[in-house]
Amino acid sequence: MTRNPCLNPGDLRLLQGVDKPELRHLFNVVVFSSKGERPQCNKMSGGDLDGDVYFVCWDRELISYLSVDQMQDPGNYRKPTTVKEKPPQEGLADYFVFYLSKDILGKIANMHLALADQLGPQGPLDPSCLTLAHLQSIAVDFAKHGESVESSLIFEFEQMMDHWPDFFEKTHQEMRVSTGILGQLYRDISNDEAVANLLTHDYTTAILNDYQLDKRILGQAVNRGQMHAYLAEAYDQIVKPFMFRLRQLMLEMNFGCEAEIFASDLRHKLFDDGPYNVYRSSAPMKNEDAM
Repeated sequence: MTRNPCLNPGDLRLLQGVDKPELRHLFNVVVFSSKGERPQCNKMSGGDLDGDVYFVCWDRELISYLSVDQMQDPGNYRKPTTVKEKPPQEGLADYFVFYLSKDILGKIANMHLALADQLGPQGPLDPSCLTLAHLQSIAVDFAKHGESVESSLIFEFEQMMDHWPDFFEKTHQEMRVSTGILGQLYRDISNDEAVANLLTHDYTTAILNDYQLDKRILGQAVNRGQMHAYLAEAYDQIVKPFMFRLRQLMLEMNFGCEAEIFASDLRHKLFDDGPYNVYRSSAPMKNEDAM
């Protein structure tokens, strides 16, 4: 059993379920024991009972590989200091800017994942990753208690990284090929082949490989042969990468055609609750928002 963010290896707990007839009327909930010096929920990322969602696995085939001796000690999650002072009415704008500048939850999570992948299978047990896990437990409820993590701390961990792993798809900078399980899964399920098939068979929306030049353009060309060669090179270096990324976005977002990308407001993009996460174009929105 565990709960998000589950960055510390000790957040994963191996517990024994018991049958209590007086609790059989409960379903889709977890009832923890009240005995012991420390609640089990607190051992999992410092969780509590205020509506946290827990992950429970009872697959015997998976659990058979685990034992109590393999479990790591839970992290020491201290309760963050709650900022009780409320900002003045005229300072709400400053408070909002303060929140945006201090909310670095995503940066911590990405840094932990990338650094753990770089350090190998034992990466999550490295002191640097354990420190990031602790910082994550503070940042995850920053909006509740007001205690934040300084961005300068994240900069120190960035210096420890060689490059971002390839499964982050940070194409604007140099990446390394991840040898971990996430990198292997990423390359196994890469949608490059699917995009290539979509480019080949999407006759209704794809940009045609062959082109016809307007006579007015040809009339301005000094050397038509060179012009054709240049356009072919521009197509390979500009149009094809654009088409590839556009089709990749269509696959990721379940768009049916290019028109849906340009005609939709992605801020109000909604999906249904089905297993295929189908795009629902009838999202209610105000006219001024739709513009």
